[in-house]
Amino acid sequence: MTEDTLGLFVNWMGLVIVALVLGYHFVVADPKFAQEKSKEGEEGGEGALVLVDGAAGGAAVVQKETKEGFLLAPPPDTADRRTAAERRHDEKMAAREGEKTRKMALKSHRERVNEFNAALEQLSEHHDIPRVGPG
Repeated sequence: MTEDTLGLFVNWMGLVIVALVLGYHFVVADPKFAQEKSKEGEEGGEGALVLVDGAAGGAAVVQKETKEGFLLAPPPDTADRRTAAERRHDEKMAAREGEKTRKMALKSHRERVNEFNAALEQLSEHHDIPRVGPG
């Protein structure tokens, strides 16, 4: 970089930092962004309305009154949207992982290392690491 471009870059970075600091200051200082403190006893008081939804099998739907009106509680995201094949795959993978952990729990570290070394000894010589360096 030349001195001119370096100077422009430094000036630009300074402006960016100042803009970020001032922007953060204005957002924090703005009263509409300030968090309102919740008052005790307001959680299920006069503003709460409970409806029974017949389509949901008699499940109670809680609505809370706000300044804008009533808001519905968000629906629970417990619905399993996977296909049958995806569920079978996940079950098989969980079973394989469980079997693998059971096998690992039966052996100590020393036994696993000995098995690994025995498997390495069974390989042919062309799998050996060649000697590196003089001699």
